[in-house]
Amino acid sequence: VPNIGVFYDVDYMQEIDALSRTPYDVFLKTAKNLPPGKFYPLLGALNVKYISSFSPLPDGDIELVRHFPEYPLWLYELEQAVPRVYVVSAAEHETDHGKTLERLASKDFDPLVTVLVDEPMSLSNTAGFQAEAQILEYENHQVNIQASLDSPGILVLADSFYPGWNAYVNGRQEKIYRANLFFRGVPLSAGTHTVQFRYEPRSFAIGRGVSIITLLFIVAISILLYLRKHRQNLTA
Repeated sequence: VPNIGVFYDVDYMQEIDALSRTPYDVFLKTAKNLPPGKFYPLLGALNVKYISSFSPLPDGDIELVRHFPEYPLWLYELEQAVPRVYVVSAAEHETDHGKTLERLASKDFDPLVTVLVDEPMSLSNTAGFQAEAQILEYENHQVNIQASLDSPGILVLADSFYPGWNAYVNGRQEKIYRANLFFRGVPLSAGTHTVQFRYEPRSFAIGRGVSIITLLFIVAISILLYLRKHRQNLTA
C-alpha cells in the first residue's frame, strides 16, 4: 500500500494498517499545508512515483501522464523519486515527526545523500561516496538485498517501519532504525553485504511455542495411555 501513491484529498487508508497511524496522521496534516514546490519533493522523498487526482494539480516537479475524463481522473508522474532501496552516506537525528516531514520537503535536502533517523547515529557525508543496492528477492514476509559501498553508510528500504520486522546483515541480526519517518534503515560498513529483512512478529513466536508445547503434551499423553493399556493387557 505505501508505494502505490497518494490519492489527493483522501485522508484515510481504508482501515489498512500498512503504515503506523500516528506518523500517517502527521503526514496528512503537514502535506495538505505545503505549497507544490515542497509537496512534490516530499512525496518523491517518500518513494511516491505517481499521483492520481480527481482534479488537475498545480504545476511543479510533476508531469501529466494521462487524463481520464470518464472518471474524471488525472494521473501524474513525479520527476524525482527515490528508488525502493538505496544507500546514503549521511544521517541526521530528528524525533519530531512534523519537523522530519518539513526537512524532507525542504529545497536543500537531498534524500539520496542524507537520511533522517529517530535515534542518534555517528555518520557523516563522505566525499565521493559510492554505493549501490538491489533487491534480489521480494516477498510478503521477506526481502533479500545485496548492497556494496566503499565507506560506511545506511541502507534505506522504502517499506514501512512496522513492529515485527528484523534485519540480518550477512546472517547477523542488526538494529532497524526508523528512516525518513516511514521507512527502514540499517547501518552498513564498507564492503559487500547481503541484507535480509524478515517479518517475525512476537505473536508468531508465541504461537509457535504454544503449538510445540501442545504437541509435546499430546505426544506425552498418548504414550502414557499406550503404556497404561499395555500394562492392563499384561495383567489380564
